[in-house]
Amino acid sequence: MRIGPSGRERPVVRVDEHTYIDVSDLVEDYNEAFFAAGGPHLLQQAVAVRRATGTVHPFGTDRIGAPIARPHQILGVGANYRSPGSNAPAAQDPLVFSKAPNSLSGPYDPVHIPRDSTHTDWEVELGVVIGTRSHYLADDEEASRACGPEPIAHGGVGAPGAGGLLPTPLPGHGPLGAHACGRRTPALCP
Repeated sequence: MRIGPSGRERPVVRVDEHTYIDVSDLVEDYNEAFFAAGGPHLLQQAVAVRRATGTVHPFGTDRIGAPIARPHQILGVGANYRSPGSNAPAAQDPLVFSKAPNSLSGPYDPVHIPRDSTHTDWEVELGVVIGTRSHYLADDEEASRACGPEPIAHGGVGAPGAGGLLPTPLPGHGPLGAHACGRRTPALCP
């Protein structure tokens, strides 16, 4: 998790719904460098010690940000995309689209509706955080580079002349769940 004001979040590990362990003294952020260096595995021992010694903090009213710092790229694959209001079957080929990295936001952050939007919609997707830059991976390599599944919502807007609902690159139009929890790092998962 990352908590704090937008743009100044700090990395933490959730202990339970009320408390967390601050790891900002151990890692700069949950960013590309963190994942390239080993990701959640880097924190396992320190988190176990801090959990055992009770070095935890209450959440209070801290804002929950996106669980990863600004990613290099956000790609979407709309395998079941249909035009809004259409009963047509899903397309044979998936719709692949890119979202701007600044569209990523925390799970409770406001979503700003564009001034000229004639229709705004959203859907919840399953996202995967790929921890290192990768190209043409074999199936067994893919799993080793993924940090874990994450719920992510994405917004779309209809605008005059757009001809339908389009994924948006707008700030806040990509709320990401509160946790980035690797499936092979149970010590970091509540």
